[in-house]
Amino acid sequence: MHSCIVSCRRVVAEASRSKMELCVSRSRAIVASCIAVPLVKPSAIELFQLKKLRADITWQGSLKTCLKSAMEILDDALIVGREVNSSGARKFGATNLDTFYNYYSSLSADNKTCYEIIRKGCPVKFYLDIDCVYDSVNDAFRDLVSADNVVSSLNWYLAEILKSMGILGAERIAENPGKISLHLIYPDIVFPSIEHCMALVRWLINLLYEVEYPIYENDGLTGQGVNNILTKTGRMPLLIPYRDVEDLHFLFDVGVYNANQNFRIWKSKKFGFGKQSLETTMSYTLDNFRKTLITFPDASKIIHACEIDGHVPIHCASLSCNPKKVLRQISAKLNLANDNDIIEALLAHFKAKINRNVSGIWYDESPHGNGIGVNVDNGDLYIIYPEDCTYAFKRKNQIGLDDRKSIF
Repeated sequence: MHSCIVSCRRVVAEASRSKMELCVSRSRAIVASCIAVPLVKPSAIELFQLKKLRADITWQGSLKTCLKSAMEILDDALIVGREVNSSGARKFGATNLDTFYNYYSSLSADNKTCYEIIRKGCPVKFYLDIDCVYDSVNDAFRDLVSADNVVSSLNWYLAEILKSMGILGAERIAENPGKISLHLIYPDIVFPSIEHCMALVRWLINLLYEVEYPIYENDGLTGQGVNNILTKTGRMPLLIPYRDVEDLHFLFDVGVYNANQNFRIWKSKKFGFGKQSLETTMSYTLDNFRKTLITFPDASKIIHACEIDGHVPIHCASLSCNPKKVLRQISAKLNLANDNDIIEALLAHFKAKINRNVSGIWYDESPHGNGIGVNVDNGDLYIIYPEDCTYAFKRKNQIGLDDRKSIF
């Protein structure tokens, strides 16, 4: 049995020039269950309806071609994909929400094989994909892993991270969660792009490494050790050993935040499989359908980076320990008149300091990345570490970085 949760919460945002406060209200999580049903051939009437509806959506064999055509539609174009055979081959379409909803509603439950494409630069709701294959978990831990424990633990860690961003509260009520295969969507925590979601997840990973590994070292990596942790803290460690007791895995997928990510749509399933996916207790309406999409957020709720009192520049995983304190230190060193665009101001100061032709700036995208890369036109490289306002230099073809130096 496959289960998915769509979590909805309400954020009330009040913005002013000096301060942004975001409050996330408590909300109900909706459990999605999956029922095994064989794929069926559409009826003649259904085929006629689909042919008519498909005429309103131009399906492309290439996602690149589809994204190019989307530029000719409205900014709020919905990019979708559908599996067309059991090999996983897909067609892609750029359309609007109403058109796709009408098309999708006409598909029988057994033939919904659609995905939402989360393209780069598009505002998205924050989401998590919790996943655990029970058969892969070490025998000593398998009985301890439950959706209740994992969701409860995840809420605690997320609350700590969101508080550091100025978002108050991150509670969730879960209704009868079953096996661990959950999609958690936060409709009112909206970031400018999918890259920001990945940055927040990197914060979560850093926090887990700081907290979970020491716990394992103190109590021992055993089933009894995890039981002790549950009794002592009430939180399930989110790093679980698979077959090899030293092979630790997160109980959430860190690989679902790439540009053009395919995310299965409510009520859809994989082609040819009997699993009915993402069925929820919500009534099937256009408004509820919109809630389950990761794109199509309320634009007024977008959390922009570099506003110190509302949140922090979430590109920088290095700021996870005490981000507001770090940013205030940088602001003071730069004598900034306001607390907006602090990282941008730091980069401008650094470029003036090195006085070289900068060819590119990038953020470390590795799970534990905590630096900002600055490339210069001759192939040399600088890495900036905002947490302690230092940088390291690497010449072209040099192995390793030089010792860190202060930016100021």
